[in-house]
Amino acid sequence: MSFVDHLKEKQQQRQYAPVANAGRSNELENRASEFLGLKTELLATSGGTSDQSVNKSVWVDWSSRNVPANTNEQIPDKKNILKNDHLLNFVLTGQRPQNYVRDSNPESRFTEYPKLEALFNLKKEIVRQYATPSRCLNIDLWQFDLRNLGSQFDVILIDPPIEEYALRSRQNFEREYCHPPPGFSSDMKLLWTWDDIAGMNVQDIAAPRSFIFIWIGDGDGLERGRDLLAKWGYRRAEDIVWAKTNKFSNGSYHVGSFPVLQRQKEHCLVGIRGTLRRSSDTHFIHCNVDTDVIISEEMPNGDTAKPEELYTIIENFCLGKRRLELFGRDNNLRNGWLTVGAGLSKSDFNREEYVAWFKNAAIVPYNQGLYCVKSFIIILTDLPTDRN
Repeated sequence: MSFVDHLKEKQQQRQYAPVANAGRSNELENRASEFLGLKTELLATSGGTSDQSVNKSVWVDWSSRNVPANTNEQIPDKKNILKNDHLLNFVLTGQRPQNYVRDSNPESRFTEYPKLEALFNLKKEIVRQYATPSRCLNIDLWQFDLRNLGSQFDVILIDPPIEEYALRSRQNFEREYCHPPPGFSSDMKLLWTWDDIAGMNVQDIAAPRSFIFIWIGDGDGLERGRDLLAKWGYRRAEDIVWAKTNKFSNGSYHVGSFPVLQRQKEHCLVGIRGTLRRSSDTHFIHCNVDTDVIISEEMPNGDTAKPEELYTIIENFCLGKRRLELFGRDNNLRNGWLTVGAGLSKSDFNREEYVAWFKNAAIVPYNQGLYCVKSFIIILTDLPTDRN
């Protein structure tokens, strides 16, 4: 019998065993009864139309299960058994626990909170209104001096092609790391080490007060990424975690080169340069709007595409309009951003045009305009403030 078959048998025995035999503690029985009472009240207040997806993830549906023929045990009522073991569910099915987190989609996250939804929609509209057209530069960054971009940047986003990404799957390795993109020489550098990344002169294009976001994977980048921030003149401010779901794939048992734990997340370090205070620099930063956790679907076959929600987090947080992404691809093109990398299929960057855009307006004017001020005051009326 294999290890997975053994776990399935243990799970089956556990599900069909009466709670009276397993729950010998009165405290556990009282907690279960309290939970059942809350569930009954919820059904009563909602007219019996509770969220079926939540119901199935918590309660065992005995009507849809086939009872083993060789069991003589009496099947207990489904209200007497709880089922919420996401760890074992991952072992048996490969479905990750974060698949079951509710309201993880940014588009529907605040439907039950109309004021927060209005705030996010307002910020989204202002960012859209003042965003510059998308621009891109198809270039080999190994041979390119970043100072030739002719500008300093308020935000720099880096997603380097590190070894950890190349080892995720054979499909990804053959797609991104075996052959150079069209138009580049065969000896082009496709896989970058941390020392290679450290050789980039990022400090020369960073504005005196600016931010950097760098994807570092989930391995040795946790240490090397901090070294990069220090070398380029940043100090670490935050660590954004992407909890990757696999709702639309057939399970995931991939452990890579790390046999201790299943790796289901990636990290994006946030660095800050210069002196910024959220109490006095509200013209440049907006804090505490988003969280440091992103829950979204992982691309299949080891694709290194990152969640689009990170762009929203950056645009909500930093009001600077000069935004640069390095090692970008066509799927990274976005209004308000300059995307640079060898994975692009075109180039439309003009240095003089780009610099002229920010000569007199390099910041999103959140604090300008009577409409914006009134809208924020109305939305945030429930926050604790001095009545005087």
